[in-house]
Amino acid sequence: MSDLDLVRAMVVTQQKTLQDLSLAPIDVWNKRMGPERLERLAYSWGRRWAYLSPMSIGLQEMFRSLSRRALTALAHLDEQFQEGLITEEEALSHLIDNVASRGWYGGDIPPAWLSRHSPQLDTSAPGHALVGPAGAGKRTFLGRLPFLFPEREVNIDNFHGGGFSDPKYEARPETSYASLSPGLVCGWSWAHKLEPALVRYAIEMANDSEARFHLVIAATPDEWEQIKAVAPQASTLRVLMFEPPADDELIPLWLCQRPMLEDRLGRLLDLSWLMSRLARLRRYGSPASILRGLLPTRNAVGSLVLPEADLFGEHEASTPRPLSKIGWDRLTRKDGEWLQQLLPAPDHFSRAMRLDAALSGVHHPEGERNGPYHVQIP
Repeated sequence: MSDLDLVRAMVVTQQKTLQDLSLAPIDVWNKRMGPERLERLAYSWGRRWAYLSPMSIGLQEMFRSLSRRALTALAHLDEQFQEGLITEEEALSHLIDNVASRGWYGGDIPPAWLSRHSPQLDTSAPGHALVGPAGAGKRTFLGRLPFLFPEREVNIDNFHGGGFSDPKYEARPETSYASLSPGLVCGWSWAHKLEPALVRYAIEMANDSEARFHLVIAATPDEWEQIKAVAPQASTLRVLMFEPPADDELIPLWLCQRPMLEDRLGRLLDLSWLMSRLARLRRYGSPASILRGLLPTRNAVGSLVLPEADLFGEHEASTPRPLSKIGWDRLTRKDGEWLQQLLPAPDHFSRAMRLDAALSGVHHPEGERNGPYHVQIP
């Protein structure tokens, strides 16, 4: 069963609840979505239930189990949904606000965390700036904030709702977004796009010890200079530098995206699939450049960008034999230097195999060691 199957079941059995959420009844669903069943199984379904760890299964848990793509399908039932009146993104935001206010929003499964380095957040500082080039892991590190501040409420790129700014601060934007409030840990990955007064307001609150507000901004070096130009107070934030991954770190980084990507796409994207895909794509460029292009990114408003056509292209079958039966020597003899750029030695291949097995939830004969990497699976 896929998450879209669950949505269809809820439309049939929970019409009163959907009407309370301002969603149209079943006849509109049939008209807009069609009665056919999408033949795309959600490989990550079991992982989603494990991640949410429900104590029981009821309506609330079913809603919390819906991925963003399934909620997007439900948002199409909003009677106001119509491009030009409200967009799909606006309808989705309205639905997320509605279900979140009831405690029914679980969100998408995040990627596993691969710690290439261990930057330390000083909780006594007013905040931090994560500065580094695109693809250096800054946005992924923001996703770690709930683990780093287990006793605090954390908002990451959350700009739903709004309110009035506190008059005690000199910087007073017209609207103080819901993600700014005393006691909160706030993470922004696109502060350079925000109203300058809002950025100054957040930094001023972060420097107010009584507010207990911690601000974490992720930015490229150029974006960081833009932020400091409009908000000189940003220099009070503690700067943590992030470096782009080396070529031999790209496969472990890709594998750590599996929980998130498989949750979004409903497809198995294991190491065997990746090897087959790279073997086909390597004629278009170096494997490292191709793989860097396949790593997921976020757009200017923080939404995940997944170019499925570029990612998948033609259907890719996994290698016919298990990779553990082929081995690094045979792979490199067969495919040459392109693979050695990503897996330069047998140890790199062995670590990738163990990581892939851990993310698939299966035992690997070489044990549970993850080599020099520390990996935390949600």
